[in-house]
Amino acid sequence: MPGLILHTSNRLEILADRLAEALDAPPADPFQAEVILVQSRGMERWVSLELAKRHGVAANLRFPFPNHFVQKAFRAVLGDAAGGGKPDSSPFDPAVLAWEIMGLLPACLDQPGFGDLRGYLVEAERDLRLYQLSGRIADLFDLYLLFRPDWIRRWEKGDDDQWQAVLWRELAARKGSNHRAAMFTAFRKALANPAFRPAGLPPRVSVFGISALPPFHVEVLATLSAHADVHLFVMNPCREYWGDIVPGRRLARDGGDGTELHLEEGNPLLASLGTLGRDFFDLLETRETPKDEAWEDPGEETLLAALQSDILNLRERGKEGERTILRPGDRSVEIVSCHSPMREVEVLQDRLLALFEEIPGLMPRDILVMTPDLGLYAPYVQAVFSLRPDDPRRIPFSIADRSLPQDSPAAEAFFRLLDLAESRLGAPDVLDLLEAAPVRSRFGLSEEDLEHVAVWIRESGIRWGKDAAHRVALGLPEIAENTWRAGLDRMLLGYALTARDDDAPFHGIVPYDRIEGGEAEILARLLGFTDALFRVAADLDRPRPPAEWSRFLAETLDAFLSREEDPLGEIETLYRTITELEDLADAAGFADPVGLAVVRDHLRERLGGKGFGFGFLAGGVTFCAMLPMRSIPFRVICLLGMNDGAYPRVSTPLGFDLMAKNPRRGDRSRRQDDRYLFLESLLSAREKLYISYTGQGIRDNAVRPSSVLVSEILDTAESGFTDQEGRRIRDRLVTRHPLQAFSPGYFKGDERLVSYSPENGAAALRAAGERTPSQDFLPADLPEPELEWRAVDIAALAAFFANPARFLLSRRLGLRLVREEEPLEDAEPFALNSLERYDALQYLIGAVQAGTDPIHARGALRAAGLLLHGSPGLCRFDDLWSEATSLLAAVRPHTEGGPVEPLDLDLIIGEFRLTGRIGNVFAGGPVSFRPAKIKARDRLRAWIVHLASHAAGCTDWRSVLVGRDGKTRIYSTPADPEAALETLLALYWQGLMRPLPFFPESSLEYTVRRGKGGDHAAALSAAAGKWEAFKYPEKDDPWYCICFRRESPLKVDAFGPTALAVFNPLLESEEA
Repeated sequence: MPGLILHTSNRLEILADRLAEALDAPPADPFQAEVILVQSRGMERWVSLELAKRHGVAANLRFPFPNHFVQKAFRAVLGDAAGGGKPDSSPFDPAVLAWEIMGLLPACLDQPGFGDLRGYLVEAERDLRLYQLSGRIADLFDLYLLFRPDWIRRWEKGDDDQWQAVLWRELAARKGSNHRAAMFTAFRKALANPAFRPAGLPPRVSVFGISALPPFHVEVLATLSAHADVHLFVMNPCREYWGDIVPGRRLARDGGDGTELHLEEGNPLLASLGTLGRDFFDLLETRETPKDEAWEDPGEETLLAALQSDILNLRERGKEGERTILRPGDRSVEIVSCHSPMREVEVLQDRLLALFEEIPGLMPRDILVMTPDLGLYAPYVQAVFSLRPDDPRRIPFSIADRSLPQDSPAAEAFFRLLDLAESRLGAPDVLDLLEAAPVRSRFGLSEEDLEHVAVWIRESGIRWGKDAAHRVALGLPEIAENTWRAGLDRMLLGYALTARDDDAPFHGIVPYDRIEGGEAEILARLLGFTDALFRVAADLDRPRPPAEWSRFLAETLDAFLSREEDPLGEIETLYRTITELEDLADAAGFADPVGLAVVRDHLRERLGGKGFGFGFLAGGVTFCAMLPMRSIPFRVICLLGMNDGAYPRVSTPLGFDLMAKNPRRGDRSRRQDDRYLFLESLLSAREKLYISYTGQGIRDNAVRPSSVLVSEILDTAESGFTDQEGRRIRDRLVTRHPLQAFSPGYFKGDERLVSYSPENGAAALRAAGERTPSQDFLPADLPEPELEWRAVDIAALAAFFANPARFLLSRRLGLRLVREEEPLEDAEPFALNSLERYDALQYLIGAVQAGTDPIHARGALRAAGLLLHGSPGLCRFDDLWSEATSLLAAVRPHTEGGPVEPLDLDLIIGEFRLTGRIGNVFAGGPVSFRPAKIKARDRLRAWIVHLASHAAGCTDWRSVLVGRDGKTRIYSTPADPEAALETLLALYWQGLMRPLPFFPESSLEYTVRRGKGGDHAAALSAAAGKWEAFKYPEKDDPWYCICFRRESPLKVDAFGPTALAVFNPLLESEEA
């Protein structure tokens, strides 16, 4: 028989039994689907599984949300009078209403009452502000229809002249009155006729697991119950009447105990957290409906069960002064304080592993983990719980409620593309977009290909801007250097032209010749990407109607993201959301041009409410967001991130929210929703409630407060319970964890501090043990090298003494240090770094020697991106040109007569054979110069060449070394070149078996100080000044750091003698 029946229980499992019993009676039509209203897809899945357990199968079930069901019911009863469009949509849907208001609002701004809105919309970004304001107004109007239909009816009669009423009347005049409030009146009138038999209404409707419904929905269901069975399955935390209880803080605030108003606190947790449910049950109590109540007292075996029992029986434990003694080992409620969200997740993993041992039969699917900020915690969950399949600590898990913009690589890449359109097209931002997996795949590039692309971008000088015209459009000078066009032209020209000996520009472009062979295919794909990007960036700048935006963005999506590889449906969801824009604008009749900012904001907002659609109850531990109506029971419920200010969440109402200014009982509040969800979480935990929060500062270990809701649980526990050992209940329930996961405290047998990580166990054992000094990289000498190492090229010998540690590790042991690439620059050069300056001087020296005109040389540097823009670049070029000419002027006296034939070496020095070729030889001997300051390794290289030439019989040669500042060092005839070379080769042989304590700058400083009469201590102090210099300290060389990590190598006994053996003969022969 039709009617409204209210089923209540404190256990959702009992309500599931009642639902299964209600569904046992088959409908008249065997093909009629059962309609079960829920408020979340998680509840839908849980109900489906529970019905399948009881009936053996669950099929032909529909789980609409309340708004969807009400609109469909209106359409079934009223037909076309319920509005056009889709059967389950409303013309007053907020998404449609926002665009309609955006079209109407500008014409209303000159009317009285709209002054504040007019002032808000005169500032910059008017279109975006207008759209966002229209969206907020549309959401408010939707709430008014749901919670204040009487206002809407009054406004339509013209009883109010404030601006919202005026705007609503404008909307109603344009759209008609087929909104919720008007449709419900017609709906109730139609169903009041006993003879009316609507064909589209289901014969039975069940509402399951919804904590609270607006009065509007209750009225619709009550009206529908005249023609259908309507069952409300609602979880009631208390079997007693609790409509008059109020929080104790309110009684204290009002200055009494509530007896005059017949108010009481009842249970403190229920009074504080249950406002939402209390108001809803009060609403239901006003209706004379049959009630089906079934209660199950959880008992008082544990603290968790006792708290639930007190709520069920409206009991305030400890009010009379007598407190319950907790059983030893009762950890049914556990509160954990950590230093960071990452540590919260790490501790949670260990606690879950412990629970699998402590609770018999506990499975991962029996555990629910919720957090108010899933976007913050999801990456940490992925990092901590994603272990190898063979790892014994691996716990199956899934993450539900992830929003598409935050967690979808495709959505992230798409919005990055839209953001780039309004940017300077900086090199790092463009490369970030190309590195996104969906984009990289669309253009056929691999991760290895992108490594090449990054090098090309850096070395070709690309910084930002498409081309010179793009910079002009941004209000900057027309400069093409360091733009994408300039860099790409350099790459193309470098590949197209054959190898050349000079770097002269070709039609104003300096070729970038590092691309060859098969790398041309990578370049072609890079060009395909940049061409598409530049084309889209130019088109995105133009305002267009929403319908045109929808079509354009759909094409852009296809151009940059391939829908062929979309296993999660991310790109398909993006595509549907983009094409939906045209439908919404058409439904609103909005066709005005809008800018990209408006469309981007619309897409972000629409996608923010769309998730991946999976992850809840997927067989492992479920991680999800703390959302209302999530009262599903689990054996273990964990709450992460319960920090002060984070939960309950604060929602600031809009300044023009009339509901906030005139509240009524039963109005929805984000803060009250969160409080009730916390209560439901407490009641839904069957064996354990685990709560964690960031309660200690990661820098100073200062105590930070938890959420006020956690404090209320602790206060309730302290007032009603005591510990057998006399400890404070708060100290027993709260565990403060160390900052580091490898703290020795985790491995001392404390049941509150447990770790299952063998790596952290080893680290803790090491930390607790005796500290031993770090060992050298090579604790013992290597065996003597093979004989071929005694055949030494002169260039190799110079390379050895430039850095003996690097020579040993890289040449003999084959080690290679992978240095992290410098990030790409996104600003034009304002100063040349040392390497760029060196390259520029090298080019200019060649240009001066070739007789190149300075203007042409300047153009070449500018085309290569090695010259500052504007006047600073001209001034800097003059300085560089002057340095190059000065350097060559200092070299010229030593190179008169031109170069002579190089000297080929093949010398036997003791047990060694020294070979190689000495170039840059002039009439007086070898001449070398560097466009940089002369360093110790440069002097060593020149000295080794000088020794070899004299050992080869060129005893009249004087070697010359000239530096950037014109400072010249000349090497005269050495006393015994063969003996000096033999000493160097002996040290070379030692350095092939053990790290040689020789460091060019520090060793030279030591030798110079000793040569000036200083003792060993003073010379060692001077060498330490170079070794630990404030700028460019020699000790920071990575090869030295590897070989000498136990103590300062300057303290090694061999340091001084080695320095003297190498540099004394050099200094004796050197003329500055």
